[in-house]
Amino acid sequence: MIHTNSVDSIRVGDHLCGFYQNRQQLWGLAIPFLQRGLENGEKCLYVAEESSLQGMQNALQQQGTSVQACPAQGQLLLLTAEDTCLQSGVFSPEALIGTLLRILQEAVTEGYRGLRMAMEMSWALRWASSLAWLAEYESKLNCYFSQHPVTTLCLYNQRRFPEEVLLDVLRTHPLVALDQAIHANLYYLPPRIFLQQDKKEQFHLYLTNIGRGASLSRWSLEEPEPSTILRRGSGQALRPFGFAQGRLCLGQGLGHRLQELPSGVRWPISSAAAGRWRIYCLGELRVYRPDGTLVNWDMTKGATRKVKTLFAYLLEREKAGATAERLADLLWPNQKDTRKGLARLYHTVHCLRLALEPQLSTGRASRYVLYEGDRYFLALSDDSWIDVVAFDRLCHRGEDLARLGEYDDALACYLGAEDLYRGDFLADIPLVYAERVDDDWCWSRRYWLREMYLKLLLYLAELYLKRDAVSESLSYWQRALAMDPCCEEAHRGMMRAFYQAGRRDALVRQYSLCTDLLHREENRAPDVRTAQLYRELMMTLRQPFDGAQDKAQDTARTGNQS
Repeated sequence: MIHTNSVDSIRVGDHLCGFYQNRQQLWGLAIPFLQRGLENGEKCLYVAEESSLQGMQNALQQQGTSVQACPAQGQLLLLTAEDTCLQSGVFSPEALIGTLLRILQEAVTEGYRGLRMAMEMSWALRWASSLAWLAEYESKLNCYFSQHPVTTLCLYNQRRFPEEVLLDVLRTHPLVALDQAIHANLYYLPPRIFLQQDKKEQFHLYLTNIGRGASLSRWSLEEPEPSTILRRGSGQALRPFGFAQGRLCLGQGLGHRLQELPSGVRWPISSAAAGRWRIYCLGELRVYRPDGTLVNWDMTKGATRKVKTLFAYLLEREKAGATAERLADLLWPNQKDTRKGLARLYHTVHCLRLALEPQLSTGRASRYVLYEGDRYFLALSDDSWIDVVAFDRLCHRGEDLARLGEYDDALACYLGAEDLYRGDFLADIPLVYAERVDDDWCWSRRYWLREMYLKLLLYLAELYLKRDAVSESLSYWQRALAMDPCCEEAHRGMMRAFYQAGRRDALVRQYSLCTDLLHREENRAPDVRTAQLYRELMMTLRQPFDGAQDKAQDTARTGNQS
């Protein structure tokens, strides 16, 4: 059985993850972790997202730790995600690691024994495109932070994050904090193995861990190669702080100083080792290679739209692939000469291969566009991140949470899904390729995702109205009506919002607008539910009617009778 230990067993350099489902579990993980750091003379940083900074202070005080009574002024930093993770409005693993290393450097300069950091990770859902890079960030921390006097606890709300994200969290943290105990993580993968996505190495590592799991209480990081970065005042070299290096004795004074920190964070593992592609299909097609560089479709001296369409089509076909004849017919539907169509296809395939691998010497050396049997295949990593998949997961998770009455968690998931939807599915693929009657590979999915997004806006509007956030609610219903002016659910929602705000005149105008739109666009009266809701709201407000209101009331009665 894998050994478990208390929070006192945490060593400098440890990188832990913790999972929680409510505020009580969150405090149970974070507060003992921070208390030990304050007692040990470390500078402590807490990055809040779900909880307020004042709430964290109150929780610490309830557990006997007064923020004002910390040994040194400024020993405890309480920050938000905007202060640390998203200073530029976008997430970059290297940028965040650089920010945290600078905080560490300041702590060491101020005389602290190191930095102890706990971070609520739900900020990643507000900028859900961050999910594409989150696992890379967590994996890289194991290289950077294991070499410095910094101890990290990453806190994940188990209700909010999709399971594939939570599985990545397990694979990138050597230790797991669970039920106030510290567990060695049998499923941890060192950075080289995790980012390379080498299934053979993963399998053999798991076998090794299982074999030694009965006696091992914590795993070795294995990477990177040890380097001396900490020194005593006498100049004696110390070993880096890693999981296999032993405990740093914090009772021996403040003699440890950081010799140097990198001015620019650089990944010590070759980018060729990384295997996860990031593909954004909502809006314009954007593809990021495993090393983080953006694919440039214009550099191949080919027809850009055809190259992008070829990539998108093969991505949709997945393991089924597509024959050369089918691809030629897709890209040149009016080409009657099959030989000419195939010749053009071969050139386009070559351009796609070069776009994905600019240093490619020959087309046959391509690792990602393969030709086997009589079919072309797109051979990307199995766990490549695709925004459409993440969008679908977050929408359904939010719906499940809302059904359970967990509205705050549902809102976080819905906002994450909203952030991912940057436009219609493959919006820059020309209609001549997307609207194929004989091969509907794009259009139906585009329409289905658009309908999902419309429902998402309605759900968000409803959740904000439950929170008495009328302005935000009205904003989402207006966006829904911009997509579908005849969406009666949105009209009814706006009427309820105006009623809740006491805006009787606006309520009347909204119903009149609804009736006029439905008559003009669909030649019908409002639904019975819409007319009945209007009558009920107007009766409740109990104010005299003017002429416009009388007309709206007549329309409501007519709609109700229909």
